[in-house]
Amino acid sequence: MLRAFSLITALTLLSQTAWAFDASAFQRQDAQSVTAAEQFLALPAAQRQQLALEYMGNDQATAPTWQVFLLAYLSSQPQNANDWELIQAAENDRPHLDSSVMLPAEQAANQQLCFLQLQQPYNPELDKEDDEQLSDQRDKRASLDTVCIAQVLDAAQQPEIFAWLLARLNAETHPQRQAIFDYSITVDKLDPAQTQQLRKTLAAQYFDKDDNDTYGISTFLGNSADEALLNPFVSDLQEGLAKATEEQIPRILETLVALNSTDAAQAFWNTLWDNPARYFRIAHETLMAEYSDQDELFPEALHTAALKHLDEQSDVRFMASYLFLLVNAEGGDWRHVRETVEKLEAISEKAPDDAETQAVLKYIYLQAAGARYLDDEERSLGDTLKWLDKAKTITAEPLSWYLHASNGSMDWEEERPDQRSTFAPVKALHADGQLAALVAWHDNQQKPEKPFTDLPAEIYSVFTDSTVVARPWHDAATGAALLLDNAGELSYFDGYEQNTTAIPFSAQPIDNSVEKPTVRSPLAIWFEYIFQILTANQDGPVTLASLDEALQHADQRLLFSPSDNWGNGDSRYLEYVRYGSQVMLNAEVKGEVHSYWLRFPAATDTTRWLTQLQQPSATGLKAQPLWHWVNDEKPQVLARHYRHFSTEDELILSPLYADNEFRYTELDCSREVKPAVLEQQAAAFAQAEYALFQQGYMLSKIIADSACVE
Repeated sequence: MLRAFSLITALTLLSQTAWAFDASAFQRQDAQSVTAAEQFLALPAAQRQQLALEYMGNDQATAPTWQVFLLAYLSSQPQNANDWELIQAAENDRPHLDSSVMLPAEQAANQQLCFLQLQQPYNPELDKEDDEQLSDQRDKRASLDTVCIAQVLDAAQQPEIFAWLLARLNAETHPQRQAIFDYSITVDKLDPAQTQQLRKTLAAQYFDKDDNDTYGISTFLGNSADEALLNPFVSDLQEGLAKATEEQIPRILETLVALNSTDAAQAFWNTLWDNPARYFRIAHETLMAEYSDQDELFPEALHTAALKHLDEQSDVRFMASYLFLLVNAEGGDWRHVRETVEKLEAISEKAPDDAETQAVLKYIYLQAAGARYLDDEERSLGDTLKWLDKAKTITAEPLSWYLHASNGSMDWEEERPDQRSTFAPVKALHADGQLAALVAWHDNQQKPEKPFTDLPAEIYSVFTDSTVVARPWHDAATGAALLLDNAGELSYFDGYEQNTTAIPFSAQPIDNSVEKPTVRSPLAIWFEYIFQILTANQDGPVTLASLDEALQHADQRLLFSPSDNWGNGDSRYLEYVRYGSQVMLNAEVKGEVHSYWLRFPAATDTTRWLTQLQQPSATGLKAQPLWHWVNDEKPQVLARHYRHFSTEDELILSPLYADNEFRYTELDCSREVKPAVLEQQAAAFAQAEYALFQQGYMLSKIIADSACVE
């Protein structure tokens, strides 16, 4: 009995000793916090669990770093489902850990608590791959460690922390290692010996086969951005290139670019230029992978270093190679190309007269000509003309120095700007002298003797204040054209310039926002409706309601689009519907239909106008079937969508459904699409469309629909 009593007493005293921990320490961050944390970790597991669960959240006024510490501890221990749900809720409610708003003593405690947390081992019991909760716990612990890594790296110069940092960087599989790479350290706080140790540690690891390592190391170095660390590391990379494998070279070049420092950029260009046969193609592929699909420009340090080389060396071959990389591997705008071409005048004056150099120079002239035209932000037709003229004076074939120096051949990897299909019309204008006349007219107000009879859509933008996206009508004899811009607005070009008074027909936008009144409509609606009718012959907008009589019978339809297959995602189109001497033009711009009412003096004028449209050069588009599309030999219905101006209600019509008032919901696979039968429904379809117009609907889109329901 006495022995039993002694055992109970001993256990009670032991329990009291364990529970002597003062939990109010969780509410403070001070010089005693680390001691309190060590005492907490020394408690029996059950008591640590209970205390951590009780104080992990805001309800106990627990200090921010303590919350991170306790939540990280709990995430490292096996938890039942209910407790884990509470832990996740506490983590979601945890305030952002911001040391900048802490007092100095709190900041010191913050770093010490975080450093202690980061030294806690990962629990091997959490390594079961097929347990979703354990996986969540591992992720949560790693996330909380990331919070603390940001705090601790601010004091990386402290010997204990620096030793931990090197140990983590040397531990290839430690989860904290990758998190460290995402942050930076204040390198100027390190002493020279520490800086050298850190550099040697990173350099030694760089030339392994782990892509994530190289990316992480370059990110870490770039974030740290200190010349005392960066510049010697660049030298390490250059030394490593000499013995690097084919797999390692792209990663080294990528790092030199990613560091975005002067030394790294100069090392990149020196490397390429010293051995183009070995590095040109790899550099091209590396830059393409990083920038061509990202809509990004090369880093400024890389671009600045290239321009500096051009200024110092006046090297035609270097300019040709750099333009190749800019045009073929950079995914951003034309700014870097433009700034490079600005150097061309001075460099070309110093270029030697030997045949090879002149062939490279011709290549640059053609690159420059195409680039100055395709640069939609700062297009210069004058520069385009100048560089085309200079290229014409060199009889040799243009020589791409990139392809020559890298032993390449002209294939998919290069398409000069002047070789693009969008530049072909400019070449034609240059060949027949129209480009010179156009530049003289636009830049120097020297009106040409003959009109410009066939300009590409982009060139028309020179004469307007907007971007022209289509030419709904064109007279090849006089150059007169109806132009559509990217806002859906129409303008008229008379062969020389934009001219609103010379247009031989009236063109009014259709605005259906004025409803057709009924007997019960308010007087204001009647006044607005009558006003629309009275002004219908002027330049202002008209409504379909005011055009009822003209819309009763559609005499002719034409449909044009840029592609033979709308399935490729290009759904632009122009539709013309003739009603006697008048035409409704429906033009799709940026997914929205803009409708116009065109009035001609007589029906014969309208017929002649529509006949002109069917000439190949009239619109630059292709005539298409009205009601169906053939995609991979499978007919598609061209479903016509109509939206009500006020209710936004949408109805869909298709000639395939003549037995249901042409109302279309979804394509019935059992219905065979017979184009000839669809054409026979044209007149009846016009009546159904007219009925929608009367109700206030307008065409909103045409979609080629191949999806069907069995």
